[in-house]
Amino acid sequence: MLAALGLVSAALAQTYESGFVVETVATLGRFQPVFQAFSPNGRMFILQRNGIIRVVKNGQLLPTAFLDIQPRVNTSTERGMLGLAFDPLYAQNGYCYVFYTLELGTNTNSGLPKTERLSRFSVDPQNPDVAARLAPMHQTA
Repeated sequence: MLAALGLVSAALAQTYESGFVVETVATLGRFQPVFQAFSPNGRMFILQRNGIIRVVKNGQLLPTAFLDIQPRVNTSTERGMLGLAFDPLYAQNGYCYVFYTLELGTNTNSGLPKTERLSRFSVDPQNPDVAARLAPMHQTA
C-alpha cells in the first residue's frame, strides 16, 4: 500500500518479487495513511491517522477531503482513524462505516483513556465525493 501511495522510495520497492509493479497513485505529503479501501464504484479511499479520508478518483487525488473529523480523533500512540468499511448496499444507500478513537476534549494527542467509536456516514447527495455525518453506531469503553 505505501508503495502505491508514493510513500516508499523506488529503491525500496525494487526489493519486491519479480512481476511486482510500483505505481504512484497519489502523493500525500506529510500525512500518515493507515488504510485504503476501494468503493464498489472503483474510487480509492485513503484513511489518514489524523481523521481525514481522501479519495482518488480516475487516477487523481481529489482536492477536497471525503471526510475530515480531525477534532474528534485522538492520535496518541497507536490511536487514530483505524478502519473503513462500505455497506453491502453502498451503491443504493451510500453508507460507509468509520472506526476511530474518539476525542471529546481539545487535546487530540491526549494519552488519557479514550473510547473507540464506530460511526456511519453517507455520501452527500449533492456531491458523492464528500461525506455527510450520521449518528454513531456503537461505542466501547
